[in-house]
Amino acid sequence: MLYTDIIWDFDGTLFDTYPALGASAVAVLRELGIKVELDEMIGLMKITVSHAFEHYRNKFGVDIMNDEFHERFKVIGSYVEDKMVVPFENVFEVCRAVFKAGGRNFLFTHRGLCSSQYFMDKFGFSRYFNELVTADLSLEQGFKRKPSPDGINYLIQKYEIDKNRAMMIGDRELDIMSGINAGIATCYFGENNCKSAEYQIQGFGDLFKILDLQN
Repeated sequence: MLYTDIIWDFDGTLFDTYPALGASAVAVLRELGIKVELDEMIGLMKITVSHAFEHYRNKFGVDIMNDEFHERFKVIGSYVEDKMVVPFENVFEVCRAVFKAGGRNFLFTHRGLCSSQYFMDKFGFSRYFNELVTADLSLEQGFKRKPSPDGINYLIQKYEIDKNRAMMIGDRELDIMSGINAGIATCYFGENNCKSAEYQIQGFGDLFKILDLQN
């Protein structure tokens, strides 16, 4: 295996969560009398969720960054996500193949532990992952958010990871930059061109070749 330690993002990488996140945010804004297009919301969320909320706060002059908004977003989101969120095609098979080949999988996400663990368990990923670095652990350890490499450096130190054989996989520029800042290989998943990433894929089946894995 070319890379033995794979660090995965959650939203938009392991799991197709943006439709659910976008629908939840659109629903909460609608309750406030604000109508926005789902496709636009998803596009903004693919930069960051906070970027999307900041955009609409500035556009409509409404405070949607308060605790009440976030609590409502969380309540609606938990219901919508449970119905809509699924793994991307072939990503489970890649994680399993990494594990069976003697490699290790890790999660590095801004999402909280409870929802991350729920979906990892629901779709059978947990057995193939050594550790989940979530928002809860980042807050506990004082890690800065991506593109900071803090979460990756924590894993490198704890598991004695060889940087030359580690890879960060994500769907956003900040995922890629966190890997670059940690000094490891990076793989961008998505349709856009990410020049800073060492590898770019539009489907996870391509990783079998990149990682030299047996399907």
